[in-house]
Amino acid sequence: MAYPPLISADPTQIDQAAEAVPPDGNLRIAVEGISIEGDEVSKSVMLPMGPAGPGAERLVNAGLELREEDGKVIIDMIGFASPAEKAGLDFDYEITGVLRPNDRLPPEVVWLPALLLLAGVVWLQLQRRRRQDEAAAVAVSVGH
Repeated sequence: MAYPPLISADPTQIDQAAEAVPPDGNLRIAVEGISIEGDEVSKSVMLPMGPAGPGAERLVNAGLELREEDGKVIIDMIGFASPAEKAGLDFDYEITGVLRPNDRLPPEVVWLPALLLLAGVVWLQLQRRRRQDEAAAVAVSVGH
């Protein structure tokens, strides 16, 4: 895992990130806050974005109304029975990041060096066996 599967973008760009999500896709966000029971919460959730449209409108349709305070994005309102409420988001949670997939090499790329290493080991073992067989043949011919 040389490269993380997800990277966090600036939460103040959440409107642009929501707009960039494909139709009926999901937006993954990281949030932190204090639950109604007083427990600290830190988690990431996936919000269904529904049909294409402006980012702010898609967020409202998902049940989120946001506000910015001192460069932080805070959840101001949660729609009743909305996807945001079902995801466990609550009032005054801070959105700490907008998570998106990291551009990285496919995991199958590791197979090529592994196969080359295996081929090298097989070749070395075959060479060792050939030398042992030749040495055994010489020993048998010298013994006669």
